[in-house]
Amino acid sequence: GYRIDSRYTKLYLYSNANVAAKLGIEIGKHYAATVLAGYTGIKQERRAIPIALRMAYFPVSTECDGWMYFGEGGVGFHLDSYNLSGIFRAGTGYRLKLSRKSSLDFLASIQMSVDHPAIYNMNNAKYVPNYYVMSSNGLYGALNFSISMNF
Repeated sequence: GYRIDSRYTKLYLYSNANVAAKLGIEIGKHYAATVLAGYTGIKQERRAIPIALRMAYFPVSTECDGWMYFGEGGVGFHLDSYNLSGIFRAGTGYRLKLSRKSSLDFLASIQMSVDHPAIYNMNNAKYVPNYYVMSSNGLYGALNFSISMNF
């Protein structure tokens, strides 16, 4: 057998989508904690089912229009492997109150995902079986723009 050690950096220009449902609680007038679950893209042809915790800070109040700042972290489960991905986001947004119990959030964030992608063998045009791989790590960054409906 032989060992290959390969490291590289590559810029991917690829758009992904994220669909999530969330359940949250307001903590005082300025903080909110939310659990999110859904379906997301990490990179081209790599998807995950994320479960994450988001903590948000509202400088004015959670009960009125205004800016918010948030941090989020969780894991992504893959349907095609037993690997887990770490998914982390930090961002800001603006909350527009529609009624006493509903609002619309416009969000912008930076996302970092840690993944363990399959290794493609160019010699035989197949993926290397996991039992031959000591480690395969990928770090992916993304800019996210989203709209969230809360009720």
